[in-house]
Amino acid sequence: EMAERYIGYRSYPAVDAVVMQDILEMGIARNANMLIQVVDEVCILNKSGRGAEQADYLMLLQAQDIMGFYDYLLWKWEAFFDSIHPNFVRRVMCLVWASRWGIAEQELLNVTCDISRIGLLHFFNTTKYCWIWSDGLVNFSVGALRNATEMRYLPTKLEKIQVHRQLGGYFRTLPLGRRRLDEEAWQWMQGESWLELLTTFNNFAYFPRLYDTEDGTYHCDLLRYYTAVDKHLDASNGLLQGIQRFEATGPEPAAFFTIAQQLADFFAEVGKPREAAEMYRKMLDQPDDVTTSSFAMRMRIAGLRVSLAKLLRNRWDAGEHDFALLNEARSGLDKALETYTDLVNAAEDAYDSAMADRDMPASERRLAAKVLEDTRMEFADVLGFVGRLCLLQGDFEAGEDFLRRGLTAFEAYTHSNHPAVGVITQGLAELFYQRRIYDKAEAMARRTVMVRHLCYGWNHPEFASALVTLASILSAVGNEYEAEAMLRRQAKILAMYPDADAGEQTKAARKVGDNVEGANPWQGPDGTHGATKSILKTSDAYATAGKAAVGWPKETFADEEEGEEGEKGKGE
Repeated sequence: EMAERYIGYRSYPAVDAVVMQDILEMGIARNANMLIQVVDEVCILNKSGRGAEQADYLMLLQAQDIMGFYDYLLWKWEAFFDSIHPNFVRRVMCLVWASRWGIAEQELLNVTCDISRIGLLHFFNTTKYCWIWSDGLVNFSVGALRNATEMRYLPTKLEKIQVHRQLGGYFRTLPLGRRRLDEEAWQWMQGESWLELLTTFNNFAYFPRLYDTEDGTYHCDLLRYYTAVDKHLDASNGLLQGIQRFEATGPEPAAFFTIAQQLADFFAEVGKPREAAEMYRKMLDQPDDVTTSSFAMRMRIAGLRVSLAKLLRNRWDAGEHDFALLNEARSGLDKALETYTDLVNAAEDAYDSAMADRDMPASERRLAAKVLEDTRMEFADVLGFVGRLCLLQGDFEAGEDFLRRGLTAFEAYTHSNHPAVGVITQGLAELFYQRRIYDKAEAMARRTVMVRHLCYGWNHPEFASALVTLASILSAVGNEYEAEAMLRRQAKILAMYPDADAGEQTKAARKVGDNVEGANPWQGPDGTHGATKSILKTSDAYATAGKAAVGWPKETFADEEEGEEGEKGKGE
């Protein structure tokens, strides 16, 4: 019935009943799409006057699988179109196969050169049920036709590489736009032309477009290209050579800073901290008339100093325990702090002037308020960072001073339960713990637990880390019972996150004043902070791993779980 409806829709002549029965007995006819394809081919044979020719018909019926059917189609196309132009079908099919998202008609004509437009249009019109068109690009309508093309025309790796390199060379000649960004580097990677691929993305007219993090697609492609090249060539050195060539052209300072910061951030992302630090130092070594030319430039330079300090701190945390790293980071942060102090004063003056001027447009007033808020937050963040760095250096007095100033700033500029407040209070708790001032340490640790609870919830790894700090302090003062309860709670939370990094990326979305109890299905009376088990089901393996992480015997937890089951009906 489906085949008859299709024949009527296409206004084809009726198909002989015996032929139709032969078609329905084919193995591929169980697939509705393939049935339509076979019927279409038989109708085309009849309509062209070749239906009585047994050779084509019998060869069609021999296709007992999809690959065999499409191989027959390719053979039939060759018999017709190659008689007009040698190797026509092979060349077109290979170029469509090698394209990433599809290829445009004009691109096919440009690459093949000697194929006429009318011949190409006739080919696509005759075989139109085998193609899908999107945004002017043609691609295979089914994957089986792509596989048949590969098996028939590109059986060896060398032939595939040659086609990819041919397309890579063509797309390199195009102006820098979406089609070139989509195809050129990908073609070089598939063609294993590593030097060509490196010279593509170390071109700093090309690199910023690939680095774009707004869409994310090109950024993921850039990471893939870098990883592929770095297995065969020194990709990081190639990028450094590219930025040197770009700097030699004498670009505008703002353009250079933008691209250099993108490259530094990219190096940090791919695990090249030394190269990233080199780029930050290169930007900070610019002349004073450039680095102090405007409010925005001074803000950017201060941000670069903070980024360099964070990078050096990460190298220390990764095991590179060289105090020169901490000293360089501290020096840069002191300069950044001095700059932010001046910028906050300037932003406050600008804001006061904007509010006092009644004739100033509302948009400019909002801009002045936004700039002041951003500058104050950066200033408070640097205060907290300097305090934590002083703690690593062993300068407890300076560390306490900076952390308290940062805490005061965040409380004044935001509110007392901002996520950054929890970071600073945890730093103060660790500082007082190391100085053995346990009463202050416990007060700060409990405040950290409260802030993390409000910002992240009871079942977040950030809340679990605050519990560990509090448990350490309680154990030091002899409160072993509560310390053990905190560690059990921490193990139970981490058992929900077998991949701890996935949980740590969650941003705090809760605001002060929200109803915390029962705010989401992980919390409330049946959450992990209540007397009963969490409604989030975890496997025994994850639970055992979480309990073993804090060194508790398995029997202890078994007894605890049995006690919890017995207490279910009694309430808290």
